[in-house]
Amino acid sequence: MDSIKMGFLGDGGKMWLNWWEKILVTEKRKETLASMCDERARMLQDQFNISMNHIQAMSILISTFHHAKTPSAIDQKTFTKYTKRTAFERPLTSGVAYAVRVLQSEREQFEKQQGWSIKRMDTLEHNPVHEDDFVADALEPSPIHEEYAPVIFAQDTISHVIFINVLSGKED
Repeated sequence: MDSIKMGFLGDGGKMWLNWWEKILVTEKRKETLASMCDERARMLQDQFNISMNHIQAMSILISTFHHAKTPSAIDQKTFTKYTKRTAFERPLTSGVAYAVRVLQSEREQFEKQQGWSIKRMDTLEHNPVHEDDFVADALEPSPIHEEYAPVIFAQDTISHVIFINVLSGKED
């Protein structure tokens, strides 16, 4: 308000007018912030949906070219290259790994085929390690269970989790 109009209001009127303008500005800021939050939530939901669609497509790819082929048409090198080239399609994931279901009766044959033994994850939870100081041989073999889910393929950023039984950790 210009100074001429403010002169007619008096001190009480000026205070009320300032208070009212503050309330209007605050409400406008709240509306703007709520709108920004809603827009961000929509963006995150879209990114989540895109990521999930891509992960489902990756599962179909593995099912088609790993499980349906003998020998498998996918190896760790191919998986690494594919996940690196398609990382932009999974904006909310920092690493992708694929674990396969192995029954106790299949474990020995699976380990011979892979050339490594299934390791337990729970030691990693107590003493988290980074790829730089990760020593696979230091991990204990997974104890006997009805089934296992060892990681057989992993993106480069988390490739140190290959052979770890993801079912051996604590439940959330």
